[in-house]
Amino acid sequence: QRQMCIRDSLSMDAGGCVAYGYDRLQCYQPRTFFSSLDLGCIGWGYGIALGAKIGKPDCPVVSINGDGGYLFHAREIATAVQHDIPVVSIVMNNNAWGSEKVYQRDLYQGRYVGADITNPRFDKLAKLFGGDGYYIEHPDSIGDTIAKALASGNPSVIEIPVDPEQLPASAQSQHPNTKTTPQNHTRQQKKPTTTKHKTKKNTTQQKKQKIQKKKKINKRINKKYN
Repeated sequence: QRQMCIRDSLSMDAGGCVAYGYDRLQCYQPRTFFSSLDLGCIGWGYGIALGAKIGKPDCPVVSINGDGGYLFHAREIATAVQHDIPVVSIVMNNNAWGSEKVYQRDLYQGRYVGADITNPRFDKLAKLFGGDGYYIEHPDSIGDTIAKALASGNPSVIEIPVDPEQLPASAQSQHPNTKTTPQNHTRQQKKPTTTKHKTKKNTTQQKKQKIQKKKKINKRINKKYN
């Protein structure tokens, strides 16, 4: 952002790669930053960006996504091309479900299950739909590439390859009382609480109170309808 000087609308999807941007991006105007902030709405970023661009067509809109989240609605490139919605989408591709992989790494000693995925080249996918596609070969070219995509006035996808091993630490692993062994993350069974047994006297008294309560209720009913 510092290189490309975007001061308008940003849309961020959920996920591991995108999480790097939460504390690095700056917002200069109200109602210009859109994010679900967590995994509940993964895949929403691109659609929100299209809506933001339609609502404010004079502002540049950049959508930042991870690869897994972007594939939720990648077909909407066709919508952007068909209706001429020039959103620039940045796809950070690490060929993984980043957040899930982080938790499996930190909490389950790297025993990965369903964490790795196979992706297309997102820049080429955009071109197949009729948009523009860019592939980042070196980090120094990111700023110029985004500026070029914004200036083109076309729906664009910029793919940034990301090392799958460079993942942020999970929230649980940052907790001082957390150990990275699966046994320590199972729910601890609550110790049974001991309760004093009611005495026979108390039980008898409670029964009498219930009987008296029922009699009062019946008396009121009879008084009302007789």
